[in-house]
This record gives sequence, C-alpha cells and structure tokens, in this order.
Amino acid sequence: VEIRNLRKHLGMIERDPVLDADPRQHSAMLVVGNHATGRWSKVNPLIRADLVREKVQRIIGWTHAQRYAHVREAVAASQSQIQDSSLATGPAGPPSQLGTLAESFSGVERSGAHVSGGMIQGKVAVFGRVYTLCPHGSRAVMEAMKRLNEQFGETGRFHLVALAPSSDRETPEFFRSFADLAGAEESDPWWFVSLDAEAVNQFTIKGLGLYPPRPIPEEERLNPLEDQEHDLRLVLVDTSGQIRGRYEVFHADWAKGEAAARQLEADTRNLLNLP
Repeated sequence: VEIRNLRKHLGMIERDPVLDADPRQHSAMLVVGNHATGRWSKVNPLIRADLVREKVQRIIGWTHAQRYAHVREAVAASQSQIQDSSLATGPAGPPSQLGTLAESFSGVERSGAHVSGGMIQGKVAVFGRVYTLCPHGSRAVMEAMKRLNEQFGETGRFHLVALAPSSDRETPEFFRSFADLAGAEESDPWWFVSLDAEAVNQFTIKGLGLYPPRPIPEEERLNPLEDQEHDLRLVLVDTSGQIRGRYEVFHADWAKGEAAARQLEADTRNLLNLP
C-alpha cells in the first residue's frame, strides 16, 4: 500500500486499475525531484549518460546559472566557432575542409529519372541519409533540409540530396509522397534518391564520412522494422567537392540539434556568398 501511494504521488500509475495492480507492468522512467524548489521531472534512462546528467542538473540546480550552465557553454562554444572559423565572406578566408568527396552516387530520383553526383558538380550541396521507417531522427533531418531549401533553393547554386536504400517499399512513387510530406516541390533543387543498400553505404561511409549503420538489438527497437541505427548527420559540400562540415541536426537534446541546424545554415550562407 505504501509503495502504491508513493507511485501515485510521483505520477507512476496506470489509469486502468487492473494494469496498475499487475507487477509486470512497470515503467522504465527515472523520476528526479528537488523537493525544496518544487521542480520534478521524468527522465528516460535509455538516453546517453551525459544527457541524463544534464536533465538532472536542471532539476537540482539552485540558480538559473547552475541549471543552464551547459546551455551557456554550448552557446559560447558555438559563438567562438563562428568567430574563429574561416567563413567564405569573412576576413579569415574559407571554412576548414574535412576531406574531399571522392565517391559519387547514381540512383533513381522520385521523378523516376536516373541522377548522379556529376549532375550537381559546381554547386553547394547538402547530403543526408534518410530512414523512412525512423519515427524520430529522419523527421528532424527533413525539417532541417526544408529550412535550407526555403532559404537557398532559389539561388540556382544550391542542391539538397536525401539518400535511402531502394526496396519494395522505398520506390520513386513512395518518395514522391514522402517528399510532399516534407514540403518539397517537384521543381525544388531537392532530390530524393533511392539506390541499393550497398551503394548507399559505399557513398555515405567512404564519400561523406558518415558512420556505418549499427544493428539494433531486437529488445531495443522502438519499431519492429527499425533494425538499424543510421548516422543522420547532414553533410555540407562546397562547389569544389570539399566537405565543409557534418551537422548533428537530430539530437536527443533539442537545443543542440537546433544549434547544429543554425550552424549549417550559417555555413551554407557563407559558402554561397550571401549577406
């Protein structure tokens, strides 16, 4: 009875009394509270340890400075990076290079046309791998790409490429619907390209420098069909084929993902020599 009363006080109960009385039905959430300040929160223990620590810090911090110390540090680091990085329109020269895009790709676009990397040579391009069954990360990737398309799509010097392995599901017809949901018009410089899984891995790993897919154990899957974890960073490539950055626009901490998206927008703007 005491345990049930405690769970009820912490909000760890089922509305259905039958389920609530079943000991097999239990929550994997952590409850963190600061009784003195009245701040309480639930924290997912399955996220990275450093993110759990940040969440706890926001609860136990006695001052605003303590609670958001890591946010200010991230902002300061981002501002320092912007000031110190060599931007194309700035006095320090072009941004740092992270290697050459040595690999190319060839696949089928949502229009049904065959496209390749050679068709966008000489343009500033942003590449990303999408996983259409992913319930979380690909949405953040698509949103970041949509913002880039809205800002730079009409310049004539910019292109977006979303890559995915072809399958019975991932067909050009499917990607037309997927692109519509993402807010991409057929006339936009935004390709949704499907190619076989080996070719996707070849280009994204050896060409873009992304991490190989990691198999997800069955017990950790949020979706039964979500059997692999993909590197969902967006990759910025300049007009000469030099990789200028890899941006973690999908992050468990929304603020960090947003900061990465804004940094990508700023770097793209500078490569395009836009004010």
